[in-house]
Amino acid sequence: MMHFLRKIIYKIYHHKIIFINYPLELVHNILSRNLKILSVNKALKELNIKSENFKIYKKELIENLYLKEIFSKFEDDVSKYSDYKNKIEKNVQYQIIYSVIRDKGLENILTTGVAEGNQEAIILAALNKNKNGKLYSIDLPGKKGHLTYDKNLRQDEIGIKIPTVFKDRFQLILDDSRLILPKLFKDLKFNLFIHDSNHTKIHMNLEYYLARSFLTNNSLIFSDDILIYNNSFENFLAHNNIYGFCIKPKLNFGFIANNLKSDYEIDNSLERYYKGD
Repeated sequence: MMHFLRKIIYKIYHHKIIFINYPLELVHNILSRNLKILSVNKALKELNIKSENFKIYKKELIENLYLKEIFSKFEDDVSKYSDYKNKIEKNVQYQIIYSVIRDKGLENILTTGVAEGNQEAIILAALNKNKNGKLYSIDLPGKKGHLTYDKNLRQDEIGIKIPTVFKDRFQLILDDSRLILPKLFKDLKFNLFIHDSNHTKIHMNLEYYLARSFLTNNSLIFSDDILIYNNSFENFLAHNNIYGFCIKPKLNFGFIANNLKSDYEIDNSLERYYKGD
């Protein structure tokens, strides 16, 4: 029911009939126990980012010359980079991702699903500004009609929108995330995991549960496409009795601000077993 209500709210935002959404959002947030709709300001509070800092980070992102140049290269009208600025303004998740990395100084970040690399370019811009950190990304060449992907993409086109100057902080892994994720999580400590690959229930659940299992309590889990394909993200939250959020008007993007685990889970974790405590 809540998934259906969020779809209605999402469509209303799309048609700019905003005043109808306020009572619908209120009803949703009362009835939905684990997944809440937040304004940008409330999302910043959940992420413990000051609004004045967010404004600085957003300005940095909009004015980033490397991103302006490469993003505009793929647009029909590159005059004054208006398309790039509009893209950042419309995609609040880019602003949030960039701000989280800048504000918290995140070092190791893991994403699944790169495609042309819009999101990865934003992440790398933040790491470059911090002068620290690395991004690991898993993907396979795109085949239209496969793995919930809508076009063909050659191997050399994966991450094509990532500026060359950022690529020393980027490692692309061409592999099946089902096979490689456990090894990466075991070998490296990640601060942030972002799902944006195959949007089927079984695959989304696999990635969410692996991230929750391996990431520490102070880590972050983000996910794109939590609304359009299925309600896996909401079900994952409910099953684990944890809280997640989506940011209006971009209700298709969700995040978990703190991957909290219970004392029972920690006491009986494999990490505790290996330590021999």
